[in-house]
Amino acid sequence: MKTLKIGILVSIFAILNSCTFLRYVQGTVIDAETQLPVGNVRIGEDNSPDFIVNADSFVYTDSLGNFEIFSPKAGLFVCPKMFLSFEKEGYNKVTKKYRNWNDNVVVLLGK
Repeated sequence: MKTLKIGILVSIFAILNSCTFLRYVQGTVIDAETQLPVGNVRIGEDNSPDFIVNADSFVYTDSLGNFEIFSPKAGLFVCPKMFLSFEKEGYNKVTKKYRNWNDNVVVLLGK
């Protein structure tokens, strides 16, 4: 009986310390040289600098360079970071790491 109580307490502790939530990043992509917004930049979640996890989950910046990314993710004892890849023809690919909620980030794209 004592083992069962300990098992239940450990389970409750693990559930309360896990992190299942909707991660969110919002921001603007601008040209590093001209400081002007860059539209139509493809943004996707990236697990490594060269591998896109889900090609169907891309979003694009609007004509003013603005974007929003929503990504559900679960983690045990820690909320997993989100790696985003920013790509547009004529610019260098940029991959950045974000934690949890990041509002109004600015991403500089260089040529």
